[in-house]
Amino acid sequence: MNVQNSMTSRVQVDFPYIAALQTMCAFCYKELPTLKKCSQCRRLSYCSRECQKAHWKTHRSMCKELVHCNKALEQSWINDENIYFSEMRTNEMMRSMGKINDVELERKRLALVFIRHGIHCSACGIARFGNEKREWKSCTRCKHSWCCSSDHWNQYNPKHSKEICDTYMQLSGIARFKQDHLVNQNEEFEFMPKDRNGCGLMNSKTPTSFFSTWTHYFQARCHEHDILNMHHPYFFPSATEKLSQVCTTLYGMQLLGWKNFIHKKKSELVIHIVGATIYEGKELITWEEIMHLCPNLIKLTVYLIGPQTSQQQAPDALDNCPTCQAMRKVVLVASENLTYHEYMETERWIRPDIIVAFNTGMYDEYTNLWKESLTRILAREIPCVFTSYNADESQGDNRVLQELGAKLVTGPNGVLNPFRDMDPKVEFTGKDTFYHNNFYLTCFQGLEKGKK
Repeated sequence: MNVQNSMTSRVQVDFPYIAALQTMCAFCYKELPTLKKCSQCRRLSYCSRECQKAHWKTHRSMCKELVHCNKALEQSWINDENIYFSEMRTNEMMRSMGKINDVELERKRLALVFIRHGIHCSACGIARFGNEKREWKSCTRCKHSWCCSSDHWNQYNPKHSKEICDTYMQLSGIARFKQDHLVNQNEEFEFMPKDRNGCGLMNSKTPTSFFSTWTHYFQARCHEHDILNMHHPYFFPSATEKLSQVCTTLYGMQLLGWKNFIHKKKSELVIHIVGATIYEGKELITWEEIMHLCPNLIKLTVYLIGPQTSQQQAPDALDNCPTCQAMRKVVLVASENLTYHEYMETERWIRPDIIVAFNTGMYDEYTNLWKESLTRILAREIPCVFTSYNADESQGDNRVLQELGAKLVTGPNGVLNPFRDMDPKVEFTGKDTFYHNNFYLTCFQGLEKGKK
């Protein structure tokens, strides 16, 4: 499948946050008092030569970029805090000039994120890399929140709340769970509801509504064996990572009026994902879950639209499960590397049933481009589901929508999304700051009365 390959093959493995801390083996995640660093990049550590050798296939492409970043740090006044932004500006310019491709751009971005997630003093911000001789201390419980001296630890420690500590422990536990699965099963962790035969779990009839929580979803959609797996403390949040996009979309349909999208007589559904990036491209196979939930649907077409998509690609079929194949169900995926308003001007544009956009940040980035697209979307009264990383970003995004006169179904600030990704991420622009993909949800359609 061309679209799937072009979107997901950019970077095979996304380095987990905790590997950047160098407090455990980057391959098996064992915590030992003495670890050996990669001699080239000095950014990853291993407990043995065997683990380093086993990890090299994954680490090789990143190692070169980390070495480059180390040299930039050594030869410039710039620090870890700012290197991400300065280097990404350079990389984006090189991409626009055709000197690097999307694969190389994403690899460089991940290297910069990896460096920023390395150990920094929670009091003064100095990086441990290059300052290893200082008296570094961390929380003995979560093994995070480092400080470069005892004085700085005493200054920071009162701010290290139990909530912060628990969140660090959760993200470390999830990372270990995923790595154990990778080592034991030789594949990345990915969960889709399946029947006894390993095929997609098909509903017997068209649902009249969608679920209200992850718990209700998993209880209804999982086989008995999967329910047992869910007793593992990190199975549940790990499973939500890849399913959040599709379940958020379905929940948005519920808020916008379920019967407008899903009913017995409707056999086709068209979804436009606006502002698509590699995040949306990595989860393509999960959209088949809509076909499993809605037996009336025969054809689902998902369009990935945005300047960061790799190329323009006509609709092409995913490799469906045997059950969908037997029922002649098909999931098509297409891509357009244009802004949405540019795409709307082409002959290829077709009206979607719904538009979704994940973690837009439109109040802060490319706001004018978003406004131009939204103006046209609102004029056509296309139902929309947008998400944000946190409450503040949701409020900012909603202010943009209110300025344009959008009719907000979910109120002026959006709502907490029950189908957010439950795997917390560390925000590298702030100390002890976390976020979740699709944390807040905003549904809107058309313009308020009196607006043009």
